[in-house]
Amino acid sequence: MSAPFSRYLSWRSPEKTENGIVPELEIMTQRMFEPETLVKMIRYNTVFEKEEEKDPETGLLSLVTIKKVAAYHQYYAVQKAVQETIKATHDTEGDRKI
Repeated sequence: MSAPFSRYLSWRSPEKTENGIVPELEIMTQRMFEPETLVKMIRYNTVFEKEEEKDPETGLLSLVTIKKVAAYHQYYAVQKAVQETIKATHDTEGDRKI
C-alpha cells in the first residue's frame, strides 16, 4: 500500500485470450484471486523485511516492516520451478538432477 505507483505491475495471464483484448483489472481478478492462486501468493510469494527509516525532522532511526509480494511473472516462474522439481524427484528413469 505504501509503495510508489511505479512498483505496481499488471497481472497478466500466461494463456492467450479469445479476442486478445481483456482489461488488465479483469485478468487480475480472474487469475490472481482464484482461491488456489491467492493462497499460494500469500503463503509462498509474500515476504516481510525490516528496513531502517530515518525521521527527517528528528533524525531518529526506526525499523519498519515492508511487505513484498511477487509480481505475476515471478509467481508463474516459481510455480513452474516447483512443478519441475517435483517431477524430477519422482522420475525413476532419469538422473533425478534438479
